[in-house]
Amino acid sequence: MVDSHGGKARRLTAHPARDMRPVFSPDGRRIALVSDRSGRPQIYLIDADGGSLRQVTFHSEGSRVEDWYPDGKALLTSGLRDAFYGRYPDRLFRVEVTRRAAERPLFDGTAYQGNLSPDDRRLLFVRE
Repeated sequence: MVDSHGGKARRLTAHPARDMRPVFSPDGRRIALVSDRSGRPQIYLIDADGGSLRQVTFHSEGSRVEDWYPDGKALLTSGLRDAFYGRYPDRLFRVEVTRRAAERPLFDGTAYQGNLSPDDRRLLFVRE
């Protein structure tokens, strides 16, 4: 972590695994990131001040964080799911961060690189 104007960088994680794709929560207090420390890429949360990671996703194929829902209670995620029926078999999901719950598919179709509008009424994504 470093101020956008520069300064000394402060390390938030230290692990031999790859920690990647950090996304700040809407209030800036938490960071969702992807790490392969459990074997497959899974999503973890960490306080923006640092501290220990809390695993949020547990799917055997792994998951990637795409965006936060504006209320900060859930993440927009993507992951390889179901049968491979195209060049980009990823699907988009909602995953609650306030409690452990199953991921919920947003629609039945392939999609990735999703972003939510600030009012949570629209979803922009890439399909194939």
